[in-house]
Amino acid sequence: MRVLVTNDDGPPDEKYSPYILNFVTHLKKLTDWDISVAVPSQQRSWIGKAHIIGQEIEGRVTTYEETGDIEWLLLTGTPASCVSIGLCYLGKFDLVISGPNFGRNTSAAYIMSSGTVGATLEASLGGVPGIALSFSYTVPKHSEEDISKGSEVAVAVVKYLRNHWNPAAQIYSVNIPLFPELSLKTPIKYTEIFHNNFYKLFDKVNDDEHKYKWAPDYDAIDKSVLENGEGSDAWVVMHNEITVSPIRGIFQGVKIEEEIVLT
Repeated sequence: MRVLVTNDDGPPDEKYSPYILNFVTHLKKLTDWDISVAVPSQQRSWIGKAHIIGQEIEGRVTTYEETGDIEWLLLTGTPASCVSIGLCYLGKFDLVISGPNFGRNTSAAYIMSSGTVGATLEASLGGVPGIALSFSYTVPKHSEEDISKGSEVAVAVVKYLRNHWNPAAQIYSVNIPLFPELSLKTPIKYTEIFHNNFYKLFDKVNDDEHKYKWAPDYDAIDKSVLENGEGSDAWVVMHNEITVSPIRGIFQGVKIEEEIVLT
């Protein structure tokens, strides 16, 4: 089986992209799959399924000792662009894996903007199933042992979903909490995405200028989950269980059987 791996955090980096090298290392060790990697050459988080039109995308190939002969294509594009280029020019693939993301992708507030999930949406448009992996955390820095446990669990979940794929799903969004007791016995639940609202993303730098800085109100999002999201993807992962949310790669239409009359 041929697998394309991408992400939105960029190439391995201790600060911005601490998970992907460990994950690809475990994917290679724990499967016999043919693995290709195409990732943004820099962090591209919160960019959804965007493509930057008119941009000439440049790439360079590198390797890492931990992943042996696997070639990593680093592209100056978005996660979705990495998938599009991968599917068109790197061969025929049976599955696209995006992530693991540095942080959870649960609830509408996160998932609608996620470059990790956006990459799998691009895959679904190309007719290839996708799995978006995200590692949830309460502290941003983890030991290599903790990350390895997350990767081991992630590979096991990916293998299970691949072998038990529900034909109604085009994408699975998987959120795995990194906590000391994480194991292959950690409960895994199919969940629906919590439909919360978006909250403030920017603070004004000063009152005299139209100048703003990135400052998402994460606490407000968490509060909405605790107050109204019981049983949802966001609720489950906050309680240290693994979530699997099946998704169709399309905006869901609402059927309204009424005539529109303007006058």
